[in-house]
Amino acid sequence: MDDEQWRRWLYTGVTRAEEELFIIG
Repeated sequence: MDDEQWRRWLYTGVTRAEEELFIIG
């Protein structure tokens, strides 16, 4: 896993978490 893939995976996780919080809220 290179730096670009890691950054993309991290961004995807954060975006998904924010969407879940928005739906719950």
